[in-house]
Amino acid sequence: MATTTPPRFKPVPLNEQQLRDPQMLRARLDEASAAVVTRDTVIAERDAQLAQLVKDLAAASAQSKALLETITTHEVTIKANSAQIAELSNTNRALQAQLDKLTVNRPKIAVDDLVRQFSSGIEKLNTEARKIGGSTMLVDNLEVEIKGGIDVTAGLRITQLPESAINAESVSTMRFTLRPSTVIRMVDDDDGAQPAPG
Repeated sequence: MATTTPPRFKPVPLNEQQLRDPQMLRARLDEASAAVVTRDTVIAERDAQLAQLVKDLAAASAQSKALLETITTHEVTIKANSAQIAELSNTNRALQAQLDKLTVNRPKIAVDDLVRQFSSGIEKLNTEARKIGGSTMLVDNLEVEIKGGIDVTAGLRITQLPESAINAESVSTMRFTLRPSTVIRMVDDDDGAQPAPG
């Protein structure tokens, strides 16, 4: 911001003859008056400049305060986001641990044990049906299609598929037919009738 330096009025000693000269006195008085007017003008300009500086300083202070408040708000937001990120990270680790546990602990069964269970189950059903007597139905021609994972960590075992992999095409199926079994009662003259399975 440009400033104006007021002219300096330098008093000059006047001799007696110059003091008696009205024109000389008038000239010196006009010079002094002009210097005072110029000085007052410069002072007014500087006062205006000072007022503008005070105004600019107040505006800069307000901007600095607003910026500080914004920074404080951002710091609070960042802190809250960091806490949320940490919480989500802990939740993610917990879920991953559960998923790993489910993967490790997924039900498994050896192939021969599975076949043995189906065989013993069908045999038990047919045995119970024969005990009823009369016209009963027996399970026959059992066909099982197992769809699952293969685990070889401790022998060949079938594992259950994860839920994400289960769909209409991955479901195990079991087909069987029923055949009638008529119990033939054999008559013994001494012991009475004895049922014989068909």
